[in-house]
Amino acid sequence: MAVVGGQVSEFLGTEYNIVGYRRVPLVPKEIERFAAYRSPINNPTVMINKSALLNIGGYSGLNVLEDYDLWVRFLSAEYVLVNIPEVLVNMRVDNNMYKRRGGIKYLHTYIKQKKIWKHKGIGTNRTVVISSLAMIGNAIFPVLLRKILYQRLLHKRK
Repeated sequence: MAVVGGQVSEFLGTEYNIVGYRRVPLVPKEIERFAAYRSPINNPTVMINKSALLNIGGYSGLNVLEDYDLWVRFLSAEYVLVNIPEVLVNMRVDNNMYKRRGGIKYLHTYIKQKKIWKHKGIGTNRTVVISSLAMIGNAIFPVLLRKILYQRLLHKRK
């Protein structure tokens, strides 16, 4: 096993004000399917096999999506990734987090990477189109609307 991750709760203000959870799939096949649309591992929760990490070249030089890219490269190298069902990290969120996940530069990098990842075997033409269309909406939404989208749809409460 190359990577073990877990679930994340997101809080605003105090750790008792949970605003959502970023749930990721648990087993390798589901993780690979999920990766065609979204990052399948919660980076703050991971334990990584160092030899496997070095074998795939470590982190890329991307300014955004570097974690997602790392998981795709592990998967395309046929390493096993798993997540456990427990929340391992309580993560503070604020408007800056939602702001970083939008904009034209982010969108351009996202679409470019989706095409690269498809050629690495993660995703299909269909998943690239669907996820890119979703990201277009996400990128052009104002920060407040993006925050609502993440909290109510993508990072649901329990």
